[in-house]
Amino acid sequence: MTLYDISMRLHPGMLGWPSGGSPEQSWEERLDRGQVSNASSWRLSSHAGTHVDAPAHFIQGGALLSEVPLDLFVGPCTVVEVADEFERIDCGVVESLALARPDARGAKPDLARLIFKTSNSRRRIGRNAFDPSFVAFMPDAAKALVGLGVRLLGIDYLSVDLFGNDSYPAHRALLGAGVAILECLDLRAVAPGRYQLACLPLRLEGSEAAPARAILWTN
Repeated sequence: MTLYDISMRLHPGMLGWPSGGSPEQSWEERLDRGQVSNASSWRLSSHAGTHVDAPAHFIQGGALLSEVPLDLFVGPCTVVEVADEFERIDCGVVESLALARPDARGAKPDLARLIFKTSNSRRRIGRNAFDPSFVAFMPDAAKALVGLGVRLLGIDYLSVDLFGNDSYPAHRALLGAGVAILECLDLRAVAPGRYQLACLPLRLEGSEAAPARAILWTN
């Protein structure tokens, strides 16, 4: 079995949303100070690094993360790759991927958990500096993916929405349909294909989002 850790490393100064701040680490005890143990404290956003957005992030009355079924975060997953020439993912790009096409045996693919690998993986995710030109989804693409039965959608940068669109239409289209969002994935070592996914968010009661440790594996 091959495991792929597709989570971002959480650390001070890491890549983050411009208004979100950076994780902060402090020490309650240190062995090198003559204390009994090493014990650290962390302060970070619920959207820091690799994280899951629940409907409550943008939808009034939407499900909190603690209310999203746990089995959504574990199971078969499809990773698709978008060519570097595309600076945004619109409905035409989604259609070009032929996601619903049956395989050689005539079986339709399981699209419940779907992850997009884009040029973000090659040009942006490995850098701490924020790049506002990152690839993300247009609203028509988000709606098309909802129509295909996607329940968990992942992408390899900080947001499913293009930077500067303060109405966040892709978030609203997905979360309004009950689709959970998995953002800030490190897919540099991952080829497109079918995998098993586990992306368990921290069990934060009453939260709209939480950091997650996300892994893919093949049997």
